[in-house]
Amino acid sequence: MPRDAVVTYSPEIGARIAWGYLASLVSLLVGGLVMAVCNQVFPVLLCPAASDVVANDASEDCAFAWVLLSFLVGTAGGLAVMVNVLKQDFWLWAGICGVAMAVCVNAQFTQWWWIALLVLTPAVGAAISAQWSAKGRPAWQQVLLAALPVAALGAFVLWVLFF
Repeated sequence: MPRDAVVTYSPEIGARIAWGYLASLVSLLVGGLVMAVCNQVFPVLLCPAASDVVANDASEDCAFAWVLLSFLVGTAGGLAVMVNVLKQDFWLWAGICGVAMAVCVNAQFTQWWWIALLVLTPAVGAAISAQWSAKGRPAWQQVLLAALPVAALGAFVLWVLFF
């Protein structure tokens, strides 16, 4: 197939899942690199200096929040770039990001099933964003794919602000 060819319908869900895993793996590496760089810059520039124990706790919380945010933004950006490089559609990015954010917002880090859900995130994101018929994606699927990342991001913001 020529490099500039446009595929309008791909029934191979297995290939979509495989591309989703590849894009997710590379995006995690990009997110880790962004986090490593931002861990050296953001806490120094954006968090108050600690002079006592209480201020030290606040400074560490501030640093952790910036590092976590930089990892999430770096991973989402890396996933967007990889989805584009692999010539997949925007809906794959929306599906994987939405599922990943929903899993992370509801994270139970001490439970084994949380890790299993995290490993299955690219497969679930690829499956819910797949075009299951030659007619295209129905409107409800596009609304779901657009609303999932927005709702998860809103829950994440509320979690950071109030908990």
